[in-house]
Amino acid sequence: MENKESDSKPVKKGRIDSIDALRAAALFGILLVHAAAAFGWSSMEYTTLGDQTRSFIRLFLSGRCRVVFRVLYGVGLYWILRHHEYPSSKYIWRCFLLCLIGLFNKLFFTHDVLLWYGLWGMVLVCFRNLSVKQLWISFVAALILNTLIVEFIDLRELFFDNDFVYDRYGEGKSLGDALKYPMWDTIYHKIMIRLKMPFDTFSMFLLGFYLAESGIIDNLKKYVTVEYFLIFTLVYVAIDYYGLHYGIAALNTFGDVCGSFSYSLLFLLIYYKTYPFFRFLEPYGRMSLTNYSMQGIVGVILAGIFVPHHWLLKYFILTMILFYAVQVVFSIVWMKYHKYGPFEWLWRCGTERKWIKNKRTEIIQ
Repeated sequence: MENKESDSKPVKKGRIDSIDALRAAALFGILLVHAAAAFGWSSMEYTTLGDQTRSFIRLFLSGRCRVVFRVLYGVGLYWILRHHEYPSSKYIWRCFLLCLIGLFNKLFFTHDVLLWYGLWGMVLVCFRNLSVKQLWISFVAALILNTLIVEFIDLRELFFDNDFVYDRYGEGKSLGDALKYPMWDTIYHKIMIRLKMPFDTFSMFLLGFYLAESGIIDNLKKYVTVEYFLIFTLVYVAIDYYGLHYGIAALNTFGDVCGSFSYSLLFLLIYYKTYPFFRFLEPYGRMSLTNYSMQGIVGVILAGIFVPHHWLLKYFILTMILFYAVQVVFSIVWMKYHKYGPFEWLWRCGTERKWIKNKRTEIIQ
């Protein structure tokens, strides 16, 4: 089978297969990171079980996969805003609907990021007409500002009451207690966490916007080389070592960026070398909104069963890996007969404010 992403010319289509596969791989890492923390249910007594598994996931996946997901989200926003005829008002409405989806997800999972993504997505519309150079400067400025805040300022102390007690998934809580937890307290707690690094998400959106505007994404295969992988890996290891050794928290942001590029390049090298083996991940990536949302909803529900009974953490992680496999199969079957995933379809209908047909007229073979 011929690879659609030829070296001969830039890719002009709306979607790029390898980006969808990479998004699916990032979501797998995010799932493992959330599973290692039992989707918020983790108590000291529970999380010490299977500590080696948790340490491995945190060391190799935590902070890196979420950066990949954020950057790819920025790429997705660029693909919308690059069309100059696309109204900014319609785009902001689209982001508002994403906030509503995020609020729905927070009925289950406090640490769902879609509300935050929707809010920062609205801000990104102000950057739609910047040049490549201006986007790069904006990204660097946001990254440096975020780093300075991490190192020198704790915004939580300025805006929030330190006496706030968050116990949604605390010891002795049932699944019913978690689902009845006040929405405002859930949002309040998440904002407190986000203020620790307020611009990390937005800076990654800008990075994704820059990578797309500069043409790197459209010519992705050209930049996926062993040399780039080794460079980013070595820089990542050096930054991570000095950050941990000297306790410099600000280095974590730069380390996560380099680490995310290292992981992405490694996956894409394997993807291209073994093509079309990993194409089974592409439908999962196209349904990233649905699959990410269901990860949080199902993860919280299952963790609410595992944790109170103190079942071993490694069994919960294996259960979530099995759930990911089920999602992969479901995505393949669903996308064979539909144009959009369930949540993606609802989001598109809401954006266009009309009923959109989702059934494919021709079945993908």
